[in-house]
Amino acid sequence: MKYSLQSWLLGLACIGIVIADQASKWLTITYGTAAEYAINTGVCWGIGGEFTAQYVLFSWALRLGIFIFTLFVVWQGVCAHNLHKRLWPYALIVVGAFSNSIDRMIFDGVIDFIVLKLSLPVFGTFNWPWFNIADIAIVGGLCGLLYYELLCTCQARS
Repeated sequence: MKYSLQSWLLGLACIGIVIADQASKWLTITYGTAAEYAINTGVCWGIGGEFTAQYVLFSWALRLGIFIFTLFVVWQGVCAHNLHKRLWPYALIVVGAFSNSIDRMIFDGVIDFIVLKLSLPVFGTFNWPWFNIADIAIVGGLCGLLYYELLCTCQARS
């Protein structure tokens, strides 16, 4: 079976994101102090850190189902050599979620270590919630999907 250059690049990019994310988290935990990272046991921005065991079981089953479905869709696209332009954003979302799921299996939460502080003259200092490289991949994928949806909508109107 022959694979296109785009499928190889996509695969290498996905593997690279997972390796970069996990390596950066390992370096932060190993060489950083406890004040330099946070273990987020909840969902986005730590919401729901005290979920019940039933929720945890349900969320793992849901993640597994989504992961298997996504692998199936990606595999169908690769086998058909029909790599649509939306595949890259979807891959970023899945890879980011997968890397964060690795954290949940190992640490019972996601390791967040990147902090942005914005100083605005009128509003003062704003602290953005902590995040990691996998979160950047997820947001990048969502922005890519939004871009393609807006692009397709605009092209359909003209």
